[in-house]
Amino acid sequence: MPSNIGFFTAVEYGPEAKDYTQSILEKVDNYFYLGGKKACIVQEKTKNGQEKALLSDTTSSLSLVASFVKVLSYFTVVIPLGMLLAKTILRSTHTFRVIDPKKILEKGVNISEDTISKIQGLLPKILSNQQDDNIEWLSSGNNFVFKLKDNPH
Repeated sequence: MPSNIGFFTAVEYGPEAKDYTQSILEKVDNYFYLGGKKACIVQEKTKNGQEKALLSDTTSSLSLVASFVKVLSYFTVVIPLGMLLAKTILRSTHTFRVIDPKKILEKGVNISEDTISKIQGLLPKILSNQQDDNIEWLSSGNNFVFKLKDNPH
């Protein structure tokens, strides 16, 4: 997986506070965005000062008519060239690094082979949310959260 996001990958800062250049960069990226992967920026930065990003598949929230008008504006040539110039300038002041959230979440987590085999044996009961003497349910809503009674950690 590449560690830096591509030039035409749209950037989204989300609802957190953003400065003026980040806000403009997000708007310029949305001008070119029609769907596909988007880089969602995390607030913290890497040791090298790069902004951390998570890649996610999203769909454009624009209506069909708005998307048609956006694509139609691409044929004016002047607007897309201006936006491309703005994007180039803004991207030169921001660098991004893709992070793997799974790797970060699993950092320092060690599960023994014995525990893994117990969970695999209990998996049918876990997936069907059944009671078992070996399982202590912590939550069973949309996400099943449990721990093994003989291994509570």
